[in-house]
Amino acid sequence: MSVLLGALLVAAIGVAFANRVRLVSRWLGLPVPSHAVRRETTHVAMPDGACLATDVYHPRTGEPQPTILIRTPYGRRGLILMFGLVPRLFASHGVHLVVQDTRGRYGSEGEWDPFRHEADDGCATLEWIGKQAWFDGRLATWGASYFGLTQWAIAADPPVPIQAMVPIVTCASFHDIFWVGGAFSLSSAARWASGVVGRRSRFPREGRLARAFRSLPATTIDEATADAPVAFYREWIARPHAADPYWRAIDFASGIPRTDAAMLVVAGWWDIFVGPQIRDWQRLRREGRSEAARSARLVVGPWAHGRLATRPFPPREASLIRKVAQESIVWFERWLRGGGAGDVAPVEVFTTGVNRWQSLDDFPPPSASETPLFLRSRGRAATRSGDGYLCPEPPEAGEPPDSFAYDPLDPVPTCGGTFLGPKCGPADQRAVEDRSDVLCYTSRPLDDPLEATGFVRLALFARTDAPATDFTAKLVDVRPDGFAMNLCEGITRIISCPGPSGAQEIGIDLWAISHVFDRGHRIRLEVSSSNHPRFARHLNEVGPPEHGTTSSVAVQSVFHDATHPSRLVLPVVSRSSR
Repeated sequence: MSVLLGALLVAAIGVAFANRVRLVSRWLGLPVPSHAVRRETTHVAMPDGACLATDVYHPRTGEPQPTILIRTPYGRRGLILMFGLVPRLFASHGVHLVVQDTRGRYGSEGEWDPFRHEADDGCATLEWIGKQAWFDGRLATWGASYFGLTQWAIAADPPVPIQAMVPIVTCASFHDIFWVGGAFSLSSAARWASGVVGRRSRFPREGRLARAFRSLPATTIDEATADAPVAFYREWIARPHAADPYWRAIDFASGIPRTDAAMLVVAGWWDIFVGPQIRDWQRLRREGRSEAARSARLVVGPWAHGRLATRPFPPREASLIRKVAQESIVWFERWLRGGGAGDVAPVEVFTTGVNRWQSLDDFPPPSASETPLFLRSRGRAATRSGDGYLCPEPPEAGEPPDSFAYDPLDPVPTCGGTFLGPKCGPADQRAVEDRSDVLCYTSRPLDDPLEATGFVRLALFARTDAPATDFTAKLVDVRPDGFAMNLCEGITRIISCPGPSGAQEIGIDLWAISHVFDRGHRIRLEVSSSNHPRFARHLNEVGPPEHGTTSSVAVQSVFHDATHPSRLVLPVVSRSSR
């Protein structure tokens, strides 16, 4: 009797999952599922003896089918994969789907040390797949964030050829998101490290994190967020240089010239990976070893990391889940079933401001030209009290510099932007802009729409009276009603420069956008010296600021005259090419 009840329960669960898969496929706009699915659970032995928990979702068909591999530290049956629904969705379209817990996480044995084992374990798993009777030689990988990194870890010279990969909101070198412009990505690093320090994920409450971020030094914040030192967090914050052996060992971008797989690269404009991720795609197009690798496709939407809501964008057109599902299914059909590159555009971006998708031949598009907007004196054609302004005309001789006092004990608070947390993404900047330590340079209201698609940078002539400090920048779209929406941001670290004026030219990389500033809107640049806790604050003292406990107030100056033409450089797309 118990055997019969068990069989009925299994059948009922199978029917429930089948119904969910059909409903989800319909909601995502995908083809009707063609196969029933069964799950097989096993453990894959690594060369050192550690066994990694692995589920294989098989389509119920007697014909050979392609295989897709997902390796994740977030639980192979957890929330990220919708408790197994995502693997079933793929398998129902006629592929074997292999999902594996990474070393030391959830059901897998071994020691959890982020990034360190993914190349070896991933390649060992590929060798195991290659020996299975159900493997037909066609192989792809899929996954977001960390389990996007697990794809990059095996992209170069895999032991079993990989035809297609879909790295979503991730990049090939995690150093580039932990250290940006010389500053440590404090909130993202500390939040993630404290949430994944154990065998299972358990992220601290936001209030606890906020209290911890106010403490010094930044190197020991892990004790306040995770109750004990987190060894890998301390490795990250102690090693700022990409050339450090720690980072070089997990710099998978170095393998891009040895990559053969056709990659669908999916990024988000407010995602923590977007700048490095687009540059990964550019390298694939230039340096990929095979024609397939050089056929990499880039899709960038209005998304922030871990935040599925698309406000203030239309939910259907801007849905991350829908777009990723549709693009992935098409990509796998094309590269696993013999379709090849076809006539698909190399780039598709969601252009904010007008809130629509557009296809491009390249990124930045050839029609985009680097257009300077110069910082000009405060009070002259100011749009509000105390503002400077942006204009196409270079500054004149004799324009005085603007100054502000930066106090590390009262840093500019992070307000939206590219970090890991529930308040990332677009946000109204007006409260931040009212601070005396934030300089705002604003254009006149636009007579016509202006599209900027490509990389944004700031060439800034600045001075500090501290031995070392940071300068930050943020690009903002100001609506006629005053709402000021952040588009992209950056930071750079400088050492005090001796000389007649002490001013030095510094470059700040604000990463990338595709945005239309509409008629009547204004373009605004914010300049300051902190964006905390997005970045660990500089203490204006000698030595690594992440290790310091004492601080001093610095007087910061921004120059904009004929000798020091500070300028925001936008990738402006000509109107005739739209």
